[in-house]
Amino acid sequence: MDNRIDLNAVAIFVRIVETGGLSAAARTLQIPKTTVSKRLAGLEEALGVALITRTTRKLHLTETGKAYFEHSQAAVRRLEQARAEMSSARDRPSGLLKITAPVDISHTVLAKVTDAFVLRYPGVQVQLMVTNRIVDFLGEGIDLAVRAGAMRDSSLVGRRFMEMTSNLYASPEYLRRHKVPLQPHDLASADFVGFTGLQRLYLVKGRSSVKINVKARVIVDDLETVKELVTLGTGIGWLPDFHAQTDAGKLLPAVPGWRANSVGDVHFLYANPKHPSINVKSFVALAIEMLPSILRGAMPR
Repeated sequence: MDNRIDLNAVAIFVRIVETGGLSAAARTLQIPKTTVSKRLAGLEEALGVALITRTTRKLHLTETGKAYFEHSQAAVRRLEQARAEMSSARDRPSGLLKITAPVDISHTVLAKVTDAFVLRYPGVQVQLMVTNRIVDFLGEGIDLAVRAGAMRDSSLVGRRFMEMTSNLYASPEYLRRHKVPLQPHDLASADFVGFTGLQRLYLVKGRSSVKINVKARVIVDDLETVKELVTLGTGIGWLPDFHAQTDAGKLLPAVPGWRANSVGDVHFLYANPKHPSINVKSFVALAIEMLPSILRGAMPR
């Protein structure tokens, strides 16, 4: 006797009893009758008992078969229910989605996406880990990470979210107090709000490129604070475009027609390329869908 039980054979046995015969079970399951008969015989051999007695016209459950059917039918129904629930989970976001992202992207972009995501999918919960450190993606159970710059971990799969373009920005008030329009050579005497570590940058216009040395009166290690000081008119500041453009009208390009050089791309990263969860796929799709309106400062709900 083989003690190993073929669960497919159990499901076939249940269907035989429910439909009243091997032929009916075969039609329902869309498999050959010979396969149904073989699986039933294999199940009886594994159990070491007869489950069904066969006559020329009808099948009859043995007493043992009746007891086994009651247990098996309940188990098969639970498995079918579990499969239906898993299928539903694949179709619509639900449960916990754990995301990590840098501080500035979280403040300016992801907060808005997260708000729309939980509004659209009431069954989902989002845990957003806001930090500039590189999180242990797998060790901390992260489902989705947002990272700027080159991807160093080749085991993670990335989808490009946006290019991190940047520029020098100023408030309308600051520009009213100075010669307008400013040109690159005017920046030598301009007031700067500096970002820590950024001592020089390049402005580009077509094929032209000009190096700008940043001589800051105020130096800050947080872009949100740089943005606030620039908005107050303290000086001109370098900012990623996604940071400046989310407050439409409050900040303007300091040197019209010129742009700061790009500082790379922002990617979504997830560890399972073959089977990303519906939560991950839906969040990424919504973020990409919303990005243009976020950057325009328009947030329809």
